[in-house]
Amino acid sequence: MFIRKFIPIAIKNEYGYGISNEVIRIARGTQAMNIPEVIRYSPDSTYEDFLAIAEKVNALDPEAILIAGYPEDSAQLLKALHEVKAKTYIFITSSGSREDFLKSTGEAAVGVIYAKAPFNPKATDEKTRKFVGDYVDICGKTPGVYAAHGYDAVTIAGKAFSKSSRPDDILRRLQQVKQFKGVSGDITFDRYGDVVQYPKIFRVRAIEDGELKCTLLTDEDKAQIKDSVLKVK
Repeated sequence: MFIRKFIPIAIKNEYGYGISNEVIRIARGTQAMNIPEVIRYSPDSTYEDFLAIAEKVNALDPEAILIAGYPEDSAQLLKALHEVKAKTYIFITSSGSREDFLKSTGEAAVGVIYAKAPFNPKATDEKTRKFVGDYVDICGKTPGVYAAHGYDAVTIAGKAFSKSSRPDDILRRLQQVKQFKGVSGDITFDRYGDVVQYPKIFRVRAIEDGELKCTLLTDEDKAQIKDSVLKVK
């Protein structure tokens, strides 16, 4: 990892703590990475609060930040970072993959790097085709990644509930899930109860004809970020 100074910015709830704590755990095993501070914000933060966070980011001058929040607050934070002209690479969790999030953020999202679960509604395997067909019949539109995750979560939970009614036994069965073939991809729970999936990484490129263009992160992107961080000319 060539990013050496890194700051997580996380919402103060179970979601934000879970992601930021995992980042800290990884950093502790990476001698070159320094996390000088974790910035946490309240779920009811205002735009003024996010401006203060953005100014703090400028003062700390990290090479990169990770935003672990929901689409609405993440959009506010990105706009604040854009307003203060923060010069840092911005990573964001899968909330950044929502189309409405990118549209609402606009120019402030350009350059953002985000993870997106590998759900493809056009996949030809039987399980995905049936899920998409049923979803369209009921909802009248193509399912997105969150619908796919919800479907897989209910399916896995249903299988556990069908085997036992005891909470401890249900928990044990969920913890034993390994390589479950879901419509959102293979699903495994780790020893902390978190889902292990390997998303694809995208970067917001630019605005073309009023629309944000997002494509997969390339080797050229990685080389450019590395050279920038290491001050290679």
